[in-house]
Amino acid sequence: MAIKLAARGGRIGLVGRRRKPLEQTAESCAQAGGRGIALPADVADEEQIVPVIESFGREWGGLEGLVNNAGHASYGTIETTSIGEWQRLFAVHVTGAFLVSRAALAWLRRGQQPAIVNVASNLGLVGLRGAAAYCAAKAALINLTRAMALDHAAEGIRVNAACPGAVRTDMLLADRGDGVDGEQRLQRLARVHPLGRVAEPDEVADVIVRLLAPELSFVTGAVIAVDGGSSAGFPV
Repeated sequence: MAIKLAARGGRIGLVGRRRKPLEQTAESCAQAGGRGIALPADVADEEQIVPVIESFGREWGGLEGLVNNAGHASYGTIETTSIGEWQRLFAVHVTGAFLVSRAALAWLRRGQQPAIVNVASNLGLVGLRGAAAYCAAKAALINLTRAMALDHAAEGIRVNAACPGAVRTDMLLADRGDGVDGEQRLQRLARVHPLGRVAEPDEVADVIVRLLAPELSFVTGAVIAVDGGSSAGFPV
């Protein structure tokens, strides 16, 4: 997403816990023709994130867009999920979006046609066995999106949610201790998507970048499934 926005001449503020990937992405943004500033922070920590957003806002005099894309995956039923893991999932997916958006509002109000995109999931639209906390957190983020869209429409701040299905990312390929390697998992997930495959990151990024664009100036409060049809119904 950052690189695609940079290719349009965008100035991108990059936030995450790991410094090295942020700096690599900032370099890629520069190579694409834009500019990236990398500031490490945990989005779920108010003391860390507020100064970071303030720094971006002061640097540019305002913000035109915000993408809440921090993610954390965990699997289990309500019986096997620890309270700590439950709280961490909600902290990253819901509280993080809340804190970052709240910190950014004053700067978004200075933008020309500001927009926020919350990256939820198709698992906020439908359930998945063994992913109780993740499904609950993503569903909460979807309805937070709707509430934000209503609260800030009069200010001209659009707020939408993108709901990806399975995407070929490091998080999806990571070892879960279940004896299934990442590529096997992708093959299995491909079968539950009516299009017969998982998404590539670029495909999801294209939708999110589009949701930020001024051309979609009448779209707010929308929840866009980018999931190969998996939330439409039974594939068989």
